[in-house]
Amino acid sequence: MYQTSRVVFFVILLFITFGIALEPAFFDSLEQRMRDDYHLCTENSKDTSLKTIIQWKHSTDSIIDSESYDTIFSHFIKATGLDPAEIRPCEPIVWYQREIDQMKDTEKIMNEIRKEKSAAKRDSLAVMEELSGLETSPVDFKGIPANTSRRSFMWLITRTPHASLEDRGLFFQVDSIAIGEGYFRGTFYFNRNGQYNMYKLESYHLPADSVNTKVRTDAALLSAYFEEKIGRAPETHNVGFLEIKQDNPSPYRSWPDVTPGVTVKLATHNHNYYAKCVIDY
Repeated sequence: MYQTSRVVFFVILLFITFGIALEPAFFDSLEQRMRDDYHLCTENSKDTSLKTIIQWKHSTDSIIDSESYDTIFSHFIKATGLDPAEIRPCEPIVWYQREIDQMKDTEKIMNEIRKEKSAAKRDSLAVMEELSGLETSPVDFKGIPANTSRRSFMWLITRTPHASLEDRGLFFQVDSIAIGEGYFRGTFYFNRNGQYNMYKLESYHLPADSVNTKVRTDAALLSAYFEEKIGRAPETHNVGFLEIKQDNPSPYRSWPDVTPGVTVKLATHNHNYYAKCVIDY
């Protein structure tokens, strides 16, 4: 059936080439059949010129005549489970081309993943090499030591659970750092040479009526965080409400013998209150 169709198609081309007249009904019927095949196999519903369809038909028939078509046809039947008698010759070809395109897309994605993994491995090795030459401290945030470069710090901090990370130039600001049962904002500073040299942990600012119910709890959580790192605070202060000053935060827990020194404080700004601790290397 397919061979006959191609012979008829060839005869039509000869007629067209030599200007031999054809019965309009005969030509229209053959053209419509080619159009039906084209639209079915390409899923192109737009009006298409006869020239384009003939070129497509010629390309398709060259594949049908090739030695590989039987293999393509068999794979198509196995993959789709369709009845071979109900399949148009072009359908296995279109299916095969889509399979190839999908394989190319998959391989492209896999190559991108391999590149990303390779780059991540290189970055990881570079960061580890840099950190190996830096002095660590028990109060380092997430193990990131002082004098870490901005690039390495960025690589490390993005692997720490947080809600958002904002680059402010001389410092990074990280929201929603979980400490105990509370959440704190972290601010990480860099000197002019791009080296990490200080960080600040600060609870969210709350009104005065939250000092005893929430702010002091946040101060206790922050203190417990450092106690896990450097032991119980040798200095404990009972801070009254009126002792919390805007320009001079009041010490709540202090570790003066630790290097760098650690002090959790109660502070206020614009009539809002919060707990904070600054680690200045």
